[in-house]
Amino acid sequence: MGIDEVITAATSAIREAQIDNLNLEIWAAQQNSGVLAAALKRNIKVQHLKSAASI
Repeated sequence: MGIDEVITAATSAIREAQIDNLNLEIWAAQQNSGVLAAALKRNIKVQHLKSAASI
């Protein structure tokens, strides 16, 4: 995999993480559960970082 593919894949993973985080923040606001949202948000970030690192 060349550098362009790595950059494209990383950019895509970042966009997906941002969308997931936004959706989670909306859901958390609807649930009025800040502590749960923070835990889930951190978990999603960790999963995306692991995915990006494995490329």
